[in-house]
Parts: sequence; C-alpha cells; structure tokens
Amino acid sequence: MPKKTYFNLDEDKKLRILNAAKEEFSRVPLLEASISNVIKIAGIPRGSFYQYFENKEDLYFYYFDTIRQNQSKRFVEVLKQNHGDIVLTMKTFFSETIADTVSGENAAFFKNAFVRMDFKMSNRMQPHHRPHSGSHPHFGGPFHQNQKSDFDVMSEIDRSLLTISSDEEINLLMFSLMSPFMKTINDYFAKQREGTEISVEELQKEYETMANWVAIGVTKRKGES
Repeated sequence: MPKKTYFNLDEDKKLRILNAAKEEFSRVPLLEASISNVIKIAGIPRGSFYQYFENKEDLYFYYFDTIRQNQSKRFVEVLKQNHGDIVLTMKTFFSETIADTVSGENAAFFKNAFVRMDFKMSNRMQPHHRPHSGSHPHFGGPFHQNQKSDFDVMSEIDRSLLTISSDEEINLLMFSLMSPFMKTINDYFAKQREGTEISVEELQKEYETMANWVAIGVTKRKGES
C-alpha cells in the first residue's frame, strides 16, 4: 500500500507513476523490474519514490489493485444489466475478463504475472480466501470496499432465480464460479509457454463449460437418460 505522501500528490503525478509502473511491469516480471526505470519513466527522483512506496513490490501490488478495483466496478455494472441474475453475470463478467486478460491493455502485465508466478503472487491472485458476507469476486479474490453503496452486490442479486438464499451460500457460489476462471487463465499461459496458441473464443468456451458444471450440475437424476 502506498504511503500517505503518495496520496497527497496531485492527480497528474500519481497518474505518471502508475503509468510508469504499468510500462515497467508489462516489460518484465516483478523480479526483473527496475525501480530506476520506473523513476525515469515517471520523471521523479529516486528519493521521492521511497517517500511514496516501500519498494517495487509495494508499487506492483498497488497497480494490480487499481486494475482489480476497475474490474469490481464492472462486475456490479454487469449484474445490474442482467437484472440480478448472478450466474449469468458471473459467466458474462469472466468471459469479458478472459478477453481482457489475454488481449486487453494489461495483457503484457498479466502474462508476466502468470508466467513468473511465485507463492506471494499466487497468494494475491488466486481466489483461495473463503468468501464472506458483503464481499464479491473480482480478479484475485473477494474485494472489499468501504463505499458499500458502490459495491453492494448482495442487494442487487435476484434470489428468486436461485435454489439457495443466504449470503454465505451465494458467496460460495460466486467463489465456485470464479475458480474455473483462474484455471482457464493458468492453462492459457502454460500452453503458450509450450508454443500452443489458444484463441480467446476457445478460452471463453472452456470457462463457460466449467461454469455450467457448477451452476447446473453434472449428476444425472434418476430416470434421466
């Protein structure tokens, strides 16, 4: 998390630093990234950098969190557009996010993140935390916002469309629908390292298949052929 001095900067300077972070972390993975390059691109002294951030990891995860906040906002937009259908929203949102992750403006950043994934990175990106009431999923796990009016997912969900009703059950459903997304992206970058190309459409179809298994089930009822 940035230090207080960063948040006291004018918006133009904060944006320059974030853009510099995007450029450097899109160029190389975190371990190979250079603070010297960041401050050169941003046009700030090295001493100033350490007034704003503890180290390059601090800047990296802050930039990553800004991406996640935008995705969280988009999630709520899609939920409202789908009139509270949380299953349709999850499938629509993650289909969009797949395309954005592998071919959007932050594609190089995500590629470097997944290709050089270590424990710390995995801990921040994987949806491994148990969801709880008031949270909702985004790239990297449940996201918590103090401004509840902007991110109040539970109140937007049409529970009449579901066979479950409690907040805890719905959070577990969202968690279950998010996990296939992470698997799909991991598989994509793993196959890319092997020289196998996969289209966005194939990735989206793979995710939708797994999401339908969660939402609809895979077990036949008695009497079904």
